[in-house]
Amino acid sequence: MQALIFNIKNWFCKYDRLNRLWLLLISFEIYLTWVTEESKYIYYLNRHDNDGKLIVLSKNLPESFQWNSSIMRNTITSKVFTWSPPVQYLYFASYCILDICLFHTFIRHFILKKLHWGRDSVYSKDIISYTILLSYGAKIFPILMLIWPYDTLISMSIIKWVANFYIIESLKIVTKLSYWNIIKIFVLVSLLRYCSVKPILIFFVAKFNFPKIKNLICQEFMLLLQKSGTYLLL
Repeated sequence: MQALIFNIKNWFCKYDRLNRLWLLLISFEIYLTWVTEESKYIYYLNRHDNDGKLIVLSKNLPESFQWNSSIMRNTITSKVFTWSPPVQYLYFASYCILDICLFHTFIRHFILKKLHWGRDSVYSKDIISYTILLSYGAKIFPILMLIWPYDTLISMSIIKWVANFYIIESLKIVTKLSYWNIIKIFVLVSLLRYCSVKPILIFFVAKFNFPKIKNLICQEFMLLLQKSGTYLLL
């Protein structure tokens, strides 16, 4: 046990600056995720079933795709926003840390194991890690420079798309792999994250009560279908 504590302490000392940078980026990521989810929750909750021409057109869509604001009231997000702010922060911290860890792990796995990049370098894992770390910084630059209104859904979407492009471009430059390979990996990893992070958290939020877990996952799926119906009309 003492050896484990000693090794952990040495690791923190060795990568002190790197850990501080990760802490800064994760802190901003938690805040941005919290703001985004709250804005989305308010928007979808207050959206009426008869909102404009989109809803008129949506009558031609299958029933599962037609908008029903009551779905939003039964999702995990709705449950989270009934909690106290410290517990909400803990949830979004767990969400962001899990999301970043999965993204980091999957990207390294596919690039190093599937595409066999960096077989001749002992630092290949570190190179990918540093590339991802620096790429994540693209999200906080507009905020730190106070040149971007980050508290709206549109601005947050733009920031995320720019950050994603920055990650793809950075991985392309560092690995010298083709854009096609990098984009394939990025899309696959994004799908894996989307299908993993929230379901994992649902297990804990529902306290491993399987009827509740099933209900929350079904509600999330229905919400996804309704969002897809909206996007089909845009």
